[in-house]
Parts: sequence; structure tokens; C-alpha cells
Amino acid sequence: VAASGATALAEAGTESWRWGIFSTGAVVGLLFGGVYIALPITTGILLGRPVEIFPIPFADYTVGVENVLPAAIVGLSFSLGNVLMGFVVPLEMVAGAAAASVLGMIVANPILYRLGMLPHYRFGSNAFITKLTVDMDFWLSVGIGINLAVAILGIALVIRALRAARRERRERRYSLAPPEGRGDVPVFWALATWAFAVGGMIVVTRLLVPGFPVWILLVFGFLWSPINSYISARMIGLTGRGIAFPYLKEASVVASGYPRIDIWYAPIPLFDHGAVAQRFREVELTGTKFTSILKAEALMFPLMLLSSFAFWAFFWKANPLPSNQFPFAQKFWPVQAQLQAVMMQVNVPGEAAGGWFKQAIKPELIGWGTAGGLAAYGAFSALKLPMLSFYGFAGGIGLYPANTIPQFFGAWFGRRYMARRYGSENWSRFAPVLLAGFACGTGLVAMVGIALALIAKAVARLPY
Repeated sequence: VAASGATALAEAGTESWRWGIFSTGAVVGLLFGGVYIALPITTGILLGRPVEIFPIPFADYTVGVENVLPAAIVGLSFSLGNVLMGFVVPLEMVAGAAAASVLGMIVANPILYRLGMLPHYRFGSNAFITKLTVDMDFWLSVGIGINLAVAILGIALVIRALRAARRERRERRYSLAPPEGRGDVPVFWALATWAFAVGGMIVVTRLLVPGFPVWILLVFGFLWSPINSYISARMIGLTGRGIAFPYLKEASVVASGYPRIDIWYAPIPLFDHGAVAQRFREVELTGTKFTSILKAEALMFPLMLLSSFAFWAFFWKANPLPSNQFPFAQKFWPVQAQLQAVMMQVNVPGEAAGGWFKQAIKPELIGWGTAGGLAAYGAFSALKLPMLSFYGFAGGIGLYPANTIPQFFGAWFGRRYMARRYGSENWSRFAPVLLAGFACGTGLVAMVGIALALIAKAVARLPY
């Protein structure tokens, strides 16, 4: 999607098919963004309360169905971006994610509630509070187990791919020399820069949190992060999804015995850089030199650093956060802040500190989740189902059906109608460019709306 959008912009004003598709998507994005984004911003400025034709982030019907389906998370997103995202993502993966989210959040939750496995759920809770309680009672532990199963499968797939590559290497010659003109940085300097950056983070963490064990930082920075990034990059190439060992940082902090909260704000060098491989592929597809990317990053960094402080200071003083002027923050921030506050107390001594999170980690459910994930993989293999459906299913556990259902509709409509009308090969080329244009159009509307809001707030604070 990113490479297609960049190529279309580079061909602006020409007779290229990319520019035509991109322009169509941009116009659709402008029209939809005007209703979905600009209207709430403008009415919020003029009336003091935003008017939403399409609920942000989605229409919530959880309370309305609680008498029939208690603890079920029911809603529907009216964001056209979900539909267009379905145009691009493979149908098999979207179908798996939609099936998992519907079965889990709508079908299984009422059953779990009646079995007494969701003790913290209360009638009258909206989708976000319900999601928080059911995750803490059940789905958090199950999700950890499923992610562990995916990680185990990912390592196995990478080992199998490496063995296949070794066999191919015996049959034909391999060269590690980079392509001519790509602008690769010498490997020595790349490794030296990485080692310097990781070492700097370890030194800063040691100075800020002197009581935390240094050996954990060294293992995370110089051993685990490179290995995990490599495996994740291979998995993204094979399946479109990286791997993650859930709550590895939290488990390490608890196991270390460090008893203070400041460690959660320290720059612990625990990273997964696997997605950067996809970024390199985008650069290759557009014919851009790596050195050009480095120059652009070097130019952007100081500008972003200075501008971010100025904008955040302005936003923070313009209106209370969260408030009805920021509907997304008003709905999501309280839940996110509560989760973060609970997790940042898991290592603090005392029964009350972090007790909720500790109760949420149920080893038996983690074990069942791992076994269920591996069994599901075996079932998908035995039934000859696409593996993309399995990874979509594994990733869809715990997602909001309000988002996965429109994505599935987009994928189905794209496969059944658009691909037949324009041809499968043509549609596979059109869809990423259309999505890139749509994102550009909605982004432009959002920037205009935000600019108007900033001007209005700046004038409102003047004393005359």
C-alpha cells in the first residue's frame, strides 16, 4: 500500500492508471472525511459539542442486548476505512479474524458469564468497560496462550524455512553483496551504530534506575531483540504477521525482584524490529536509495522533536483531556489508563498493588490457550484450510467485532464483485492505490479540521 501510494504521487498529473485510482480514492476520502471527521470538529468549535452522524469510534449496542446476551460486545463501525482495508488484506485472513472476534466476543462471552467465569462484569457497562472486565477475567490469559502457540509455530516455520534455504544454497550460488545503486550502508557501520544506540539506552537505564539488574538489559538489547526481530521479520514475510512473546517485559521485571514503579518508564532496550524489513521492501519497490531515507530521517527528527513539544503544550492547554472535544480520547483513555496503572503495580510489594492483574494471569487458562492454538493449527492443516485463516483467527481473538465485520465485508465485496468486474490481477493492483488515496484524502480533511480547531482555541484564549 505504501509503495503504491508513493508511486502514484510521483506520477501525479500524468496519464498513469495509478494517479487516476489514487485521485478517486482521495476524493472518496475527502467526502467521507468531511462527514466523519470535519463535521464533529467544526460543530465542536461552533456549538461547543461535536455533532456525529457516524458514531466515533463505532456504534455501541452492548447495553441494548445485555438482557439477551450478557457480556456480549456488540457494535458496528461506520468508518469506510475498515471496508477499504478489507479490499487489501487477503479474504482468508480477514475471515479468520472476523470469525474469531464474533465467536469470542458475541457468542462465547454470554456462555462464560452464565458459567460464572466473568465475575467482574456488571450490567449497564458499555463496550469498553465490558471489554476490560472480560479480558481481565478470561481473554487476557487465553490470549497469552494463543500468542505463545503462534510464537512456537513461528520459530518452527523459521527453522523449516532456514533448512529449505540451506538446501537451495547447495544447488545454486548465493551472494551477500547488495544490489548496485541501492545505497546500502556498510554492514560494519550499521552494526556499530546499532550497538552504540543499544549501549546508550542501557547506560541511561542504569543511571535512571540503578537498582535494576544490568544483565537483563544486556540480554534484552544484544541477544533477545536481534533474535526476535529476525524471527518476526521472517514470519511477516511468510504469513503477514510477526510474533510476540506476551508480557515478557512484565515477567522479567517481576522475576528480577525490583520493587519500584520507575522501571516502567525507563528505556529498556526490548524491541521487535521485524517490521523494518517491510519498510526496506517498500524502499526497494519505489527505487529509493537507503541513503536518501537516512537523510530524510536526519532532517525530520529535530523538526518533529521541536514541533511535538509545541503542539502537545498547545493541545494540553486548549481543552481538558479527555473531554467531549476529543471523543476518541474520552472513550479510550480511561480504559487504557486504568490498564496501564494496574500493570505498573505488578512488581510493587503488597497484596493490593497489582492484585487485579495478578488475578487475571491464570496459568491454567494460558495452558489451555496454548494447547488450543496448537490444536487449531493442526485442525486447519488437516482440513487443508489456508494458513492465513489460522493466523487471522489467532489474531482476531479479543478484537472488537465492530471493526472486523466491516473489514470482512470489504474483503468479501472486493473478492466477489470488484475482482470479477476489473479482473483479479488488475484489482490486486488497484486496491492498494485506492486505499492509499483514501488515507490521503481523509488525512487532508483531518489536518484542515485540526487547523481550524487550533485557530479557534488560540483566539478563544485571548483576553479581548
